[in-house]
Amino acid sequence: MRLAELLRHLADACVQLEQQRALAIVALFDPVQAAASLQWVLYPRHRQGADMSEPLHDEALVNLYLERISALSVSAFDGADVSGELDAVMREAVTKCQAAGGPQAQGTLTVLATRLREHADAAEREDQPLVRDTFRRAAELVRT
Repeated sequence: MRLAELLRHLADACVQLEQQRALAIVALFDPVQAAASLQWVLYPRHRQGADMSEPLHDEALVNLYLERISALSVSAFDGADVSGELDAVMREAVTKCQAAGGPQAQGTLTVLATRLREHADAAEREDQPLVRDTFRRAAELVRT
């Protein structure tokens, strides 16, 4: 196995651990949100009927930043002001996505923005305005 493959597997494992940690935190505050989050963890997008025509993108990078924003949304739900950290995380996300160069860079940003909006929509349906606003702001920062 090449070093790049090992690093990708390690990154995927880290994302999965972070997903489990974030899910446990969310479950403490909102079991409905936890159930929705668990669906994202257990059933990857291709099994949920997601659009298979997504642009070329780095799935591990998208998942990494989705989980970081999810963790921030939990803090926002608890009443913390996460705006500064959210701005910093999204600047980092845009920089890392652009570092890939070529069509994959734009594809990763496009997929990240789409999934952030999907999370915002889910929070809206679950009447969680602070969580919704966190994901919505993150999606806006991807475009800027």
